[in-house]
Amino acid sequence: MHRYLSVLLCFMIPGMAMAEQPQVPSAGSAICVWEIYVTLLNHAEICKLDVGSDMHAAMEESVAEVRRFIAENSEITPTFLDSARAERLIRQRNNYRAALYDSGADMCDRSANEAVSNLYRHTMTDQSPDGLRAWTRRFVSVPRDPRLGYCL
Repeated sequence: MHRYLSVLLCFMIPGMAMAEQPQVPSAGSAICVWEIYVTLLNHAEICKLDVGSDMHAAMEESVAEVRRFIAENSEITPTFLDSARAERLIRQRNNYRAALYDSGADMCDRSANEAVSNLYRHTMTDQSPDGLRAWTRRFVSVPRDPRLGYCL
């Protein structure tokens, strides 16, 4: 799974600096987690996957919890994060359409979009909704700058 996360981060989160980040005990970059979950939720919306499921609801709750954590621990506002999420959905949808138009690649097909598809499948099936909620509660329980820490 980490291989897929690495590939995803190389393409989906280009602006994140990995150098000079202090190690945070048992916690990582909340911005990174937020971006990964938003990317996966966008993938689900664009490809019409599992929307309305308990796991989808748990991921939405996790995004909201991490969003709250980021706003409480930095100058990044909820409004900024909401705007970034909406822009990311538009950009991701446009990228999926461009791939289909340019090369015929259906980004909702696992073979065309292996990194996101496999990460989505692993995230949605390797744990329960309650497991995701519990992990998120633990993740945001360590006060820190949400931009710092390891991403993977």
